[in-house]
Amino acid sequence: MWVKKTPAEQATSEIRNKRIQLRAAMIYPAVLILIVTIIYTFTYPRLGSIRNGGAFLVPQNQWLTQLPSAFIVGVLIGVGTFVMMLYPKKSPKITLICPECGAVKVDDEITSCSCSGHFVDIKTMKWVEDEPPLRP
Repeated sequence: MWVKKTPAEQATSEIRNKRIQLRAAMIYPAVLILIVTIIYTFTYPRLGSIRNGGAFLVPQNQWLTQLPSAFIVGVLIGVGTFVMMLYPKKSPKITLICPECGAVKVDDEITSCSCSGHFVDIKTMKWVEDEPPLRP
């Protein structure tokens, strides 16, 4: 059954969600920086050179000259991704749940449920298993 979280549980849940969001906002750009740096360092930035019969891979003696610009491009893409993940343009849709019957819906102006209950934000609720009846 659905029960309301205590304020301490809500705070703990909020902190955990922020940590997950921050960790993802740091890991994804770091991976992008690595991928862009590797691709840009070892391959030509213009794919048109393949169509003209030129080599696609950068010669070994030019790897070190490609590396700084590749890293800068990777960092720019990574920082852009970091900012977009931390500050999304769209606000997430709020999911509401009726604690009485368990009906779920997306937030709108109707807060009453057909079971005569009322919808509340699912972030403020938690699921607790019903306790089995005690045997005498």
